[in-house]
Amino acid sequence: AASSRMLQPYMLAYRRACTDQARLDEWAFEQLNRLRPGMLAEVKAYCTVHEALQKWERVPDSSASLCFVLRGAISLVHLLHQADQQEMLEPQVRGFSFREGKKLRRRYTPGHVVGKVDFFLAATGQVLDNELRTKVVVSSKLGDSAEVWVLPRTRWDGLPAALKAELTRMLCEQLADDAQHDKLQEH
Repeated sequence: AASSRMLQPYMLAYRRACTDQARLDEWAFEQLNRLRPGMLAEVKAYCTVHEALQKWERVPDSSASLCFVLRGAISLVHLLHQADQQEMLEPQVRGFSFREGKKLRRRYTPGHVVGKVDFFLAATGQVLDNELRTKVVVSSKLGDSAEVWVLPRTRWDGLPAALKAELTRMLCEQLADDAQHDKLQEH
């Protein structure tokens, strides 16, 4: 019973990544997401690696791409139109906004993949309005910089079928976790 309460090594690595601004090692990312050992190295070959994106910087080429977070945090923000910005003056909304004209939708820590919804909807042409898309920026919550691997849709098609299947399973699990988190936020 006592051993079941002990944190696994990947959990400790995740804690360090979130509290000490350390990089989440690939093995820990894999274990956190139930991926086979060495899989992230295979994925990396298809990604553009950004090792030192600075806080508040927009993640390059993140539109309709998968962004693997290994260090720091990534925020999804919605750019507000002028009419929407007037609402930001109301006290009940003020806590959920940052940097004038932007509204925080969600923040992702190391071990997460950002951009899943836009990635899959863009592939099927089901994006309703490009103005509704969120922007992917480096958050200042977990340090001054971030390491992000960007896998564009154009490279996805070149992935081996088995690798694509494993990634799809992980992405589905993360989407389900995101939906569960949204439900908790409603209460």
